[in-house]
Amino acid sequence: MGEFLFVLTIILLLIGILGHFSDKKAKRLFQKKVDEDESIDYGERGVRVYMNNSTASDYLCIKCSKWQENKADFIEGYFGVGKIVDYDRAKFRVKSIQRYPELREVDEDGKETFYNDQFIYKAKVELYEDKVHTITNNFNNNVGGNFNIDQSINHNETIYNMIDELIEFKDQVTPEDCDFLELLKYKLKEGEANKLDIDRAIDKVNKYVPVIAVATS
Repeated sequence: MGEFLFVLTIILLLIGILGHFSDKKAKRLFQKKVDEDESIDYGERGVRVYMNNSTASDYLCIKCSKWQENKADFIEGYFGVGKIVDYDRAKFRVKSIQRYPELREVDEDGKETFYNDQFIYKAKVELYEDKVHTITNNFNNNVGGNFNIDQSINHNETIYNMIDELIEFKDQVTPEDCDFLELLKYKLKEGEANKLDIDRAIDKVNKYVPVIAVATS
C-alpha cells in the first residue's frame, strides 16, 4: 500500500511539473503572438475583409484572434459607425459593428460549437458609392434618350473619359466589349456613330453594374 501511494505521488508530481512547463510554454507562445500583432501597422497594411450578404442585410466581416488586440482596436476604429469604408471597388457606410465567436462546426442535430479564441467582426453596412455603377449612371445620363450624334466634341470627350474608366476594369469587362467600346470612341470622334451603336453601348455598360444587395434594415 505504501509503495502504491509513493508511486502515485511521483506520478502526480510529474504530471504537475509537466503541466507547469506546458503552461509556461503556452504563455510564451501567446505572448509571442501578441508581440507580433503589436508590431503590425494595420493602418498601412489593412485587414482582409469579406462580404456576407446571405441575409436581408450586407455585412463586411473580418476575422480576429484573441491575441490580436492591436488588430481589434484598428477594426473597431476603422469600421466605426458612420465611417465610409472601401470594399471591392465600392464604398460602404457602416451602420453598426458587433463581435461574435467564430463558428467551429454544426453537428447532425444542428448544435453549434464555437471557438473560444477566434472571433468575427461583422460590420453592418449599406452601399454608399460604387464606381462602376456611377460610371454607368453617368454614361446613361449623357448618351441615353434623344441622343444627338452631332453634339459638341466637348460632350463626346466626357463620354470618352467614361468609356476609358470602364475599360480600366479589365477583370470585369470582356475583351469583346472592350473592343466595342474602343470602336465606339472612334466612331464618335469621326461622327460615324448611330443610335444603334449607342443603344448597344448602353446595354453593354449596364451589364457591368455589380449585383450588390443594398441593406434595407
